[in-house]
Amino acid sequence: MQELSIESRALANAELWVEGADSFGQDVIALAWEHANDSSGTPLNVCVIEKDILAPAVDQRAAEVKTKANGGKWVKLARSAYAQQSTFRSNTTNHLVAQLFGYRPEARDTAQELVNAFCTGIAISIERNHI
Repeated sequence: MQELSIESRALANAELWVEGADSFGQDVIALAWEHANDSSGTPLNVCVIEKDILAPAVDQRAAEVKTKANGGKWVKLARSAYAQQSTFRSNTTNHLVAQLFGYRPEARDTAQELVNAFCTGIAISIERNHI
């Protein structure tokens, strides 16, 4: 995470945000705690996302952050994120860009996990008054 923070020229220390209510969030927090207690590396800054910060559905989250993301003034994709391509199920593409540009609120059968993560990051930044 530190390397990514340096590469993107982040203004603050890298943080890992998880929704702590589900089992995945609890597992991530437990692993971060174990990592913090051994001396093998730098401690991870893991933060739990409070339920009242986020809208419950992806469509609602996207609507809340739309004005911050559309103009390009507050939210920008790093060049490395925009250029990155990977292969998944015989499809080589930039999955983040494909999901973001292909997102339609009414389309329930399309992949939305990266859109959800993107909108969640913007919502957290808005809540913390970073944008």
